Order: sequence, then C-alpha cells, then structure tokens
Amino acid sequence: GAATSPPRAAALAAASLAAMDNDTARYYRGVDLTLTGDALRAELSRTKAFASHCEARVEHERDECEQLRDEVARCAERMRELERARETASLEKALVDKENEQLATQLDIMLLEVEQTERQRLHERQKREAAAAGGVDDDDDDDD
Repeated sequence: GAATSPPRAAALAAASLAAMDNDTARYYRGVDLTLTGDALRAELSRTKAFASHCEARVEHERDECEQLRDEVARCAERMRELERARETASLEKALVDKENEQLATQLDIMLLEVEQTERQRLHERQKREAAAAGGVDDDDDDDD
C-alpha cells in the first residue's frame, strides 16, 4: 500500500489514541509507527500479548458481572421470600384479630346471660320473700 507520511501517521496515531480506553492508549503511546522487520515482529508479539491481557481482563470482568447477576438474583429471591412471609404474617394477624373479635362477642353474650340470670334469680328471690312475708307460697317447687 501507499506509505503514510510521518506527520500524517503521527496525526492518525493521536486521533486513534483519543478514541481508545486508558489501558490501550497507554500501550500504544509507546509504539513507534516507523518500525520495520524484526522490530515490527517484536511489536506484533507485544501487541498479541497485550490482546491476550485484554481478553483475560474482559473474561475477568465477565466473571465478576456473572457473580453480581447471581447475587442480584439471590437478593431478589430473598426479597420475594420476605414479601411472602410478610403477606402470610399479615393474613395470620387478620385471622387472630377476627378470632379475638369473635371471642370478645362471645364474652359479651356470656356476660349478658350472667346478668340476665342474676336478675331472674333476684326477681324470683324477691317473689319468694314477698310470698313468705304474705304467707302465700306461690312457687312451684317443693323445697320448703
């Protein structure tokens, strides 16, 4: 191909350095664009080694991302478990509240029955006492 003039080559190198990430740019700042022969082969070897380093770094980053995805999935599952537990506890609380309400109603009914029974007994006793005072026994039992 046509040879690129050194000033143009330097301008192209500067433009491509600006577009590269830090590691790549740091690597290429040291590259002499006028290399030939053995020096070019040595540079190619360095470039391949750097490419291997980049691939290893990408693989490491990929592994870390996978670990983070796994951790996020575990956290999401734990959050779902906690939400289910919260819903269950909420339902159980509602049941306990309902049972307490029913028990309170039963207790109110029992108290009313006790009051009613006490009033009936009082009324019967008063009737017996009035009958005894008047000498008339008008209750139906034979306990005297």
